This record gives sequence, C-alpha cells and structure tokens, in this order.
Amino acid sequence: MRTTVTLEPEAQQIIADRMNAEKLSFKRALNDAILASAIRQVDYVYQTEPINGRLLVDITKANSVASHLEDIALLEKVSQL
Repeated sequence: MRTTVTLEPEAQQIIADRMNAEKLSFKRALNDAILASAIRQVDYVYQTEPINGRLLVDITKANSVASHLEDIALLEKVSQL
C-alpha cells in the first residue's frame, strides 16, 4: 500500500538513525519500526481469587460508594484552602 506519512521530528530521527546504522531504506526502517512496536504488545493474564465470606459492601452500589468517597476527599481538599 502506498501512502503519505507525516512523522514527528522525534520519530523521523529514530527512523533516520536506524537507516544509517543498518543501511536500510526508509520503507524498510519504517516497516520494521511499526512491526517491532506491534510485537512488543503483551497480553496480560490476571490471576483471580475467589471471594470467601460475606461482602461488606453491596457491590451493586459500588459507583455510589466511589462517588461518596470522592465527595468526601474533595470536601477535605477544599476545606484546607
């Protein structure tokens, strides 16, 4: 695919450095940089644990609890001004 690309100065310098160091064409250096960034993406796996016992807060109202805690923090911050 042929397209026009506008690079930020920092990106342009990275590509130019790679072109000079490895004697690559602009096309090859740009493609390699794009592919390298795509390969570095990591899928994260999270370990979960079962909740044993009773919940102390009704999680169906978690947003309400979070909002209330944010309000308290904001009031404390404002009262210190």
